[in-house]
Amino acid sequence: ITELSRLDFDLTAMLPEDERILSPSDFGFHNTIVKPDGSFWFVDFEYAGWDDRAKLLGDLVHQIDIPIPSHFYGIIRDNLAASHPNPTLESKFLDILTPIYGLKWIAIILNPFTQLGMERISRSNPENFETYKVVHFQRAREKFSTLSETLNK
Repeated sequence: ITELSRLDFDLTAMLPEDERILSPSDFGFHNTIVKPDGSFWFVDFEYAGWDDRAKLLGDLVHQIDIPIPSHFYGIIRDNLAASHPNPTLESKFLDILTPIYGLKWIAIILNPFTQLGMERISRSNPENFETYKVVHFQRAREKFSTLSETLNK
């Protein structure tokens, strides 16, 4: 938050229209089809909408099942920032905000521990319910550990 304040970033302000991008939201390799010619088709746009570049990058980096490899982060960040009215400033914002989006993903990982999450899982997979909870708790701990290291640099 301190870093964002130094960059004169207002967390309460509405994102200006010229800074919004059309985001698939559930974007990742798991929703990508590679065609024989090497080009890509993207599928699953049920959560698509106008969004912030940082959310798109945060979702790519923190996606649970198939996150992008870390060595692609700079390439994707630079390409997203290049389409912003102020690419240098946007690149700094992306570096600050991307780890924060990891907190959202921890909440998603912990969804099975909510009342609704427990009801869904216990109905759909009752024999593996306890194992499912243990696996999700471990994933959340790992994500939190990684985020702590990133945020404490």
